[in-house]
Amino acid sequence: LRTIGVREQKLGKIVESFPSVLGSLSLENIEQKVNYLIHIGVTEDQVGQVIEKFPSLLGLGVDCNLAPKVRFYKKVTTPEEFLQSLLSNPNILGFSMDRRIMPRYWYFMTRQRPFKAISTMVRCTDLNFAERHAKVSAEDEWADFQRLCKVAIKLMRSL
Repeated sequence: LRTIGVREQKLGKIVESFPSVLGSLSLENIEQKVNYLIHIGVTEDQVGQVIEKFPSLLGLGVDCNLAPKVRFYKKVTTPEEFLQSLLSNPNILGFSMDRRIMPRYWYFMTRQRPFKAISTMVRCTDLNFAERHAKVSAEDEWADFQRLCKVAIKLMRSL
């Protein structure tokens, strides 16, 4: 991990938050993630910082997890905005497309309210998002909204 720019004082935190980095991840697996990050615009100097902030990224699959999210984020923002969001909040790559990213994106688009940043859309809890953006205060109302979003996502994917 030090060879990809992770600072020595951060290694303990990384192992604590993502223990499988010690044994189950191969060097090839880590290199695949590093190469992908560089491919999407993260500089070699920034890779270590991204891993320090979101060590679980090393456990995510490139083809099935990271690439679809990156493609989506790049479609709904500019490449520069995406990269800025990624560098400040790499955990945006850890959220579920079906349970968090798409329902919230759908919410903003159906109300013709562009979101200011990716992190605005995905970082807060469901209830916090419901209160702040959807102006819904009850958990059951938010659950109804999420069910509606799931139907909308299925329809969008069938088009």
